[in-house]
Amino acid sequence: MRSILAIIIIALMMTGCKSEAISNTPTVQPSELTIIEPNDQPNRVSEKVVIYNLKSADGSKEAIETIYQTITEADLVEIFKKAFEEAEPLKGIVKMAAPTYKVIIGSSEYYLLIGEDKTDSIVDLDDSHTMFRLSPSDTNKIREILSWSEPEKVVEGLVMDKKVMARDASNRILVAANWSEDERKSYSMDDWFSKAEQNRELVWYTIDKEVYGKLHIGQPVAIRAAAMQLDSSPPIRFSITAQIIDPIITKSSLYLNLIEEELSNQQLLLAPIRPDKEWILDGIKPSRYTVSPINNEADSTRLEQVSIYIFNSEQQLEEGLKDFQKQTELINMLYPRIYKLNNAMIFYWAYGNMEEPAKLGSYFEKAVKLLKER
Repeated sequence: MRSILAIIIIALMMTGCKSEAISNTPTVQPSELTIIEPNDQPNRVSEKVVIYNLKSADGSKEAIETIYQTITEADLVEIFKKAFEEAEPLKGIVKMAAPTYKVIIGSSEYYLLIGEDKTDSIVDLDDSHTMFRLSPSDTNKIREILSWSEPEKVVEGLVMDKKVMARDASNRILVAANWSEDERKSYSMDDWFSKAEQNRELVWYTIDKEVYGKLHIGQPVAIRAAAMQLDSSPPIRFSITAQIIDPIITKSSLYLNLIEEELSNQQLLLAPIRPDKEWILDGIKPSRYTVSPINNEADSTRLEQVSIYIFNSEQQLEEGLKDFQKQTELINMLYPRIYKLNNAMIFYWAYGNMEEPAKLGSYFEKAVKLLKER
């Protein structure tokens, strides 16, 4: 059966059969798609993707191949490689159509068949006995790239928020765009949020789940997105690629969101509270919470607490710690477990002897360790 399928493909090409019209086939035919990395960085890979448009020639037994696009940008080359490598083999009898494109990646050659539904298929010319189906997500990305007459530019920005949509389980990040390295060092991320909101530079991007898990609030990212967007406030766009530019900067109250997120990832439930008295250290007031394991019923009168301080610098953190020691040196009190994390300091007010492990100590230790590795 596989041999028959291969023969059908070759026969379709030799007899000049035309593929059915696909609504998303580009009306323009660029000869080359060469995109420059942000900040005019040179191309980092030698691999490229060459896409041939397959047209049948009248009265000829062979199809005419014309170069449709040549893609040399690393992130877009990776889109094709990943999509083709992860394509799923189709089983049983498959209805075949003439290939729309031939795609060459390095030394590998494929036929790309544009499907009538939301998925496209490929055939490896070195193993033409099997057809493989691309995932819907990869299909959308490749169709978008094929539709470009000119490349969509990379947008650099800072991640301001992230959420998973309950309706369709899609993953979105809110990005404040148009920043420079020098400006990012001068402004806090709160300033960036206000600036982006005023200038209408906030955009929600739908991204892949595996990329979503690696991105955190406050990280600079480079996004290349689809041309179309949903009109909302802020607008919503579908990302083709998303890359982390460099590690996060922690000079903002948004760092508090990141700490809260990681503690939640460790299955800790934080509930904000406003105590009558709080330790103000070197002028910095903390955020205070009750803390307990998620999905674990606990006596509300015996809940432990946590205070999170966000200082302007690590030096101020040390001054704040000295201030705490000075304020409490003559007081007989329950002392917290203290965790220092860049310019943040966490007080875990645990019950029990300081010489014994705290009930939730391992949760905090793991969260702090993971945050330091980011």
